[in-house]
Amino acid sequence: MRTDNSEHINRTKNLNILRLEVNILTFPLFVLDKELVGRPGHIQCRIQRKGEELIWVVSGHKSPSDVSPKLKKCFGLPGPFDKDILYAVIWDIEKNHQKPFHDPYVIRSWRHILDLAHKSYSSENIELAKTAVKRLSVITVYQSNAFFVKEAGKYRSEESIFRPFTRVILKGERDGRDELIEENVLYFDPLLLSNINNRYVKPIDYELYMNLQRPLARRIFEILDPKFYALRKRKEKRVNFRYSTLCQLLPSRQQVHYSCARRIFDRAFDELYKSDYLADAEWTKTDDRHDWLIHYVPGKIPDGNGAVQLSLAEAEKVDYRKSLTRRLQRYIPNASIPREIPDRTIDHFLYKIEEGEIMPEKIKSPVAYMKGLTDEPFPSLIEREEMAKRKEREMKGSREHHYQGHETHDDDYRREMQQLIREFNASFIKGVPSHERGGESHE
Repeated sequence: MRTDNSEHINRTKNLNILRLEVNILTFPLFVLDKELVGRPGHIQCRIQRKGEELIWVVSGHKSPSDVSPKLKKCFGLPGPFDKDILYAVIWDIEKNHQKPFHDPYVIRSWRHILDLAHKSYSSENIELAKTAVKRLSVITVYQSNAFFVKEAGKYRSEESIFRPFTRVILKGERDGRDELIEENVLYFDPLLLSNINNRYVKPIDYELYMNLQRPLARRIFEILDPKFYALRKRKEKRVNFRYSTLCQLLPSRQQVHYSCARRIFDRAFDELYKSDYLADAEWTKTDDRHDWLIHYVPGKIPDGNGAVQLSLAEAEKVDYRKSLTRRLQRYIPNASIPREIPDRTIDHFLYKIEEGEIMPEKIKSPVAYMKGLTDEPFPSLIEREEMAKRKEREMKGSREHHYQGHETHDDDYRREMQQLIREFNASFIKGVPSHERGGESHE
C-alpha cells in the first residue's frame, strides 16, 4: 500500500519559511555597519508614495550618565546580531505558539533563542542576546504615513513613536511591584503584535537568509524576496529599484560615483549569485547623474511554502544567452564565447557595436576585448528591443495616421470627380437629339 506523505513534505517545506511583519521587513530598523552598533545616532528614511511623504526615523539614544556600565551597552543603534535575535523570537512565536499570541513572550532558554538565530551557545553570545532585547526596548521609531495597521486597514497618518519591545524584564530583575522575576519576558508594541496576529506578514526563506554572510546581502535579500515572490503572478520578469531609494531602505550611505556604488553592492550581489537566488543585476542611467536604476532578475525563488522553483527569468536564461550569441554572430560570424564570459559583458559588447563605438571587423579577439571592458551603465538587450518595438509602434501609428489622411483626401477627390462626371453626362445627354440618343424615330 502506498503511503501518502504529501502532508509531511509540505510541513517540512514550511519549516524554512519565516513570516515577518511587513513594516519591520520593509523599513530599516538596524544598521549594517558593525562600527555603528551601540552608538547614538539615527537611521532616516523619507520616501514619496502617491504624493505623500513616508517618514521613518530610528533613533538610538545615548545612555544616561547614572546607569550601570552593564546597562549602558543596551543603548544606541541596533545591528545585525540584534536583528537575528528579534527574528529568532518571531520565528519561535510563528512555529511554537498558538494564534492569536498574547503578551508576554517568555524566553524558554537562551540556548533555544541562540539556536534559532544560528549562534553558538556561549556566555558571550548570551550577554549579547540579553543586550539585544534590551536595546530593542530602548530605541524609538518615529513614523508618519509609513506604519500600516492591518486591523484598521490604513496607514497611521498621524505622527507617532513606537518601540519593537515596550518592556523587557530579565531573570533576576525586579518588576514594577518590586517582585523578583524568575523568567525572561518581553512585551511587544501593541500594533506590531496586532499585525503579526492579523497575518500582516510576508514570507522569507529563513535558511537562505541565515546562510548569507554579509549584512548587506541579507538586507537586499529581505527587500527583494517579497518582490520576487510577487513576480510569479505578473508578466514582469524583474524588480526595479532606484539606487537612492534602496540606500534609504537598507540603510547604506549613498555614493556619488558609480564605481563606488557598484563596488559596495557587487560584494553583496556575489553572495546572492552564488546561492542561485539572483540571476542578474543591471544598472542603467537616470535623469540624475548621481542616481541609477537597478534591475534585479531573480534566479531560484521560493513559492511561499518553502518549495524552490525556477523563476521566469531563470527558465529563459539559456535562451537569453543564445539570443545574445546569435545577435553577436551577425557582426562576427565565427564568434565563439566561453562560458566564463557573463551575459552582461556580451550584451555590453553588442551595445558598443550597435552604437558604432567599435568596428567588429577590426576586433582581432572578441573575447579579449570583452574581458577588458570596464563596467558602466548601458541599456540591456531587452531594453533596447523594447525601445525598438516602441519606436516601431510609434512609426506604424504615424504611417497609419498619414495613410488615413491620404485616404480621406482620395475619397473626397473621388466623390468630387464622380459628381463632376454625373453633371457633365446629364448636361451632355440633355443637349443631344432623341433619335441620336437611341429613342423612336417619327416620319
